[in-house]
This record gives sequence, structure tokens and C-alpha cells, in this order.
Amino acid sequence: MYESNKAIIKMITDGFVLKREIRSKKDLYIQLIDFEKLENNLFKIVNQLEIQGYEKRLPDAIVYVNGLPLVVIEFKSAVKVNTT
Repeated sequence: MYESNKAIIKMITDGFVLKREIRSKKDLYIQLIDFEKLENNLFKIVNQLEIQGYEKRLPDAIVYVNGLPLVVIEFKSAVKVNTT
């Protein structure tokens, strides 16, 4: 799992080459996030988005960059003793 996460983070930060099936066409360089001009990126925060997988999840917030869900946030109360 560590190695696959490391590879995905490298693709997100460094970009990657997408090889074409038709060899006569030039390969494409894909850069998912523009780190040089941040205003070229689209940032969105979504709260309470229901995610169905093995079981239903309802994270407090998800941060999307260019449509990629990069950060999942769970807020907990420091005041309520019985918060799970």
C-alpha cells in the first residue's frame, strides 16, 4: 500500500507520460496540478458528501484539486466527551 500511494503522489506532483496505443501518435505529458501558477487550478471543498463503498461513509469535508479528492477531513469536538 505504501508503494502504490508513493507512486500515485509522484504522478500527482510530477505529472506522467500517457503512452498512446497508436504508436504513430505522440505520447502526452499529463500534469494534474499546476504548481507554478496556482490560479490555473480549481479548488473545491465539499462537506458531508456520502460515499458508498464496503460501508457508507460521511466525511466532514473533502478537498478537491482539479477534480481529484486529495484531502479527507474529519472534525471532532474537543468539548463533547462522548464524541466518536
